[in-house]
Amino acid sequence: MDFPRLSRRRLRQRRSYARRRLRLQLTRFLRINWWPILAFAGVCAIATIPVTLFLRGYLLGVAHGAVATFFVAAVGLLFLVYTGSTRELSGAYGEDNTREVLRRARRKRYIWSSIDNLEIQSGDVDHLVIAPAGIYAIDSKWHATDLTDAVLDRDVATARAAARRANLILRSMRLQALEAQPLVVVWGRGQGDLPEAGCVVDGVLILRGSGLRNWLAQRSAAVISQEDANEVITKLRQFKARVDPTPPPSAK
Repeated sequence: MDFPRLSRRRLRQRRSYARRRLRLQLTRFLRINWWPILAFAGVCAIATIPVTLFLRGYLLGVAHGAVATFFVAAVGLLFLVYTGSTRELSGAYGEDNTREVLRRARRKRYIWSSIDNLEIQSGDVDHLVIAPAGIYAIDSKWHATDLTDAVLDRDVATARAAARRANLILRSMRLQALEAQPLVVVWGRGQGDLPEAGCVVDGVLILRGSGLRNWLAQRSAAVISQEDANEVITKLRQFKARVDPTPPPSAK
């Protein structure tokens, strides 16, 4: 089968599912609430008039910068409260942190390679990692609260679903001999509730984000060679380049 010429720049610039949903919600929020936001901007502008009369030079610039920062922060906070988008924002932070760990792990040769945000119609895979010891479908989480049994069960369910999607993708590329294992990586305050070595819930390993690199470094079994890994990652990039990303559902 012939695949289109790959554009790595386009692949790098493709936003994750969480970030696309966050951007969609922000656009909708600004479109619906443009008049109150514009009025608030006018109030902030009027508030700078006394400052402009009494301050000059550097202090005037600092004062204007403070007002502008206050305006942006206030609108951002209102957006998060009004739309309940903190989950998407924290999810994006978790994915960014995991991506950085994988980048360092690849440089240290703990893993052969990885690819982020693989999507099919049923959803996405945050990170698919090809390592000497096997293939891992990593689901990144950010938890600012305590990890309860319900939270862990939900994380395990989403990680299993991501691994199923990864395996569907591998089979579609005729790589049936390879199977992705689900793995949950927790960031935020919630990771402190996990033991240093992680824990297993319903057969799925849950790791602290801070312990991911060390865990990858300890997986030394040579199940996948670098040559095989290069073939897999090439096919995954081809898959990602020719499959349109899943449209996020409209925010309500």
